[in-house]
Amino acid sequence: MDDDEREMYRDAGAVSKRALDAGCRAIEVGVTYLEVAEAVEGVIFDADMQLAFPAIVAVNDVAAHYSPDSACKKEIGWGDVVSVDCGADNCGFMGDNARTIEVGTVKWSGLIDGSRKAIDMCIERAMPGVNVSDLSNDMMKVIASHGYQPVPSLMGHQMTRHNLHADNGLPNFMIPPSPLPEKDMVIACEIFASSGSGVIRAIGSSGIYMKGGRNISPRHESVVGCTVHPILKELISGSMVSHHEETVLITDDGCEVLTSL
Repeated sequence: MDDDEREMYRDAGAVSKRALDAGCRAIEVGVTYLEVAEAVEGVIFDADMQLAFPAIVAVNDVAAHYSPDSACKKEIGWGDVVSVDCGADNCGFMGDNARTIEVGTVKWSGLIDGSRKAIDMCIERAMPGVNVSDLSNDMMKVIASHGYQPVPSLMGHQMTRHNLHADNGLPNFMIPPSPLPEKDMVIACEIFASSGSGVIRAIGSSGIYMKGGRNISPRHESVVGCTVHPILKELISGSMVSHHEETVLITDDGCEVLTSL
């Protein structure tokens, strides 16, 4: 990776963070899911970048992959646990980040703190030569220490140009020794924590479609002939799911958090 490519990733990461900040600031009782998504996406479009994927607004037992359509009237409620996941695409160089907010209450602060601390630990330890299985196992232990379940079927991932989910994953479950991170790898450190079983079921239409290898929304372009992703939901209804994610660039002796710039 050359210096110009690193800067493209940094720019994508910085815009992704600003977009996530805007979405989280928009969260309050009575605001619609659509308004949150539009706050996120407006920042990315204003920066002359594209969406790495449509803004995801996942509430309570929805873990991932729900993006509101233009007719969505669902509103944020008191006590909701709201996760926002978004990313900017800078000519194929992408950022990806997520954060969870509890609205008005602190009942699920331990759940949210657990997933945040798991990501902080991952960032602190990510460097060339570290065993991915150790990172995965330790993230799982952090979640368990807070009394909650990791979600094994949803995980972190390597990112390459034009490829949001590249070959090497960062699982949220016990795995045997696995490939080591290398300098200049871009990795989305990502974890989900659940108050329920940690098992995910796929239901209904998420509002996110696949078109030519890209994730798109019918709010932005035609989805005729496209395949729709399902919503990913906790198996036990009424459970809460927390989600945190940062994009990092592996350096000589650690990592640079691209989505904190």
